[in-house]
Amino acid sequence: MEILNIHSGYKKLNRKNIKYSRFTVSLIEEAGKAGIFSADDLERIQVEMAEVLSECINIYTHGESTSIMTETANSLVMSVLFAIDAYLISLGDMNEAIKMIQTDTFKNLYYKGMRQLKLLICEITSLLVKVKRTKIIIPNVIYNDVIDFRIMKYLKSYNIATGAHIDGKFSYPLAVPCSKLKGIYYLKRYLMNLYAENLFCRGYDTLEINKLYKTLCYLHSLPYDKAEINIYKPVFLNALFAGYLMKEHGSLHITHEDCEKIQKLFTGLSNNEQTEILKSASARLGTGNPDYNEKILNAEIPQILNSIKHKTLKNYIVTTK
Repeated sequence: MEILNIHSGYKKLNRKNIKYSRFTVSLIEEAGKAGIFSADDLERIQVEMAEVLSECINIYTHGESTSIMTETANSLVMSVLFAIDAYLISLGDMNEAIKMIQTDTFKNLYYKGMRQLKLLICEITSLLVKVKRTKIIIPNVIYNDVIDFRIMKYLKSYNIATGAHIDGKFSYPLAVPCSKLKGIYYLKRYLMNLYAENLFCRGYDTLEINKLYKTLCYLHSLPYDKAEINIYKPVFLNALFAGYLMKEHGSLHITHEDCEKIQKLFTGLSNNEQTEILKSASARLGTGNPDYNEKILNAEIPQILNSIKHKTLKNYIVTTK
């Protein structure tokens, strides 16, 4: 079985073709094309990768067998490469990564990668503590189950040596998805985003959030206990417009009349002027992670402006008559 598709050449290293999702493989491929690795280097890499796979199979079978199914072998190759990727990416420099491939053995790189992943797990455990401490008190089973049970279950089953690449996708949706990431990197970004969302919501009264959530479920005929929705985004949008209208601090309550007022105030302004007003209102909120709030605002601005233009803002945010 060919583990790496590598070949030599004498072109300049093309960094655009080096993908972080397959960092080691794409780096070797491009370094081979550029002539950085000799034919002997590439042959050594193939041999050492086969040796690392044998080491991984030994760990997987607890030393009881060297024969496994092709599907399992392919999965173990992905795990090995994921671990090596973790270490080489942590170096923060492609030239340094190439140097390590040239001078170190792949067995060492594999074990260094597992140590790097252990450090990530420590970071993730700390992030989970922060998420739990900032958890919103809300009767949404999906939200509570992810924080209280699902994430820890994934961490306990996560096998750095033989399943480092395995994803732990979670059912609670985030306002800013992180679906392009894999394995433990996905979980780290998921928790970072969830922490930013919790942190923002903690700036508002629990009763206000629950009133808004209950209204949202009623308006969209969603099950109150199991609504598959992100909680942060409606809280952020209502907070944005409540702040713009200078409502009482912490209020999330927006009426149809409020929406009509906002639409009138925005009438005659250019898209750029409306955007600047929204960004200023967001900056004044003063809670949560400003960078994260800016991401969701930038993503929502086109729909906000469109709803204001067509006088349908009351249907876009959570409102009452």
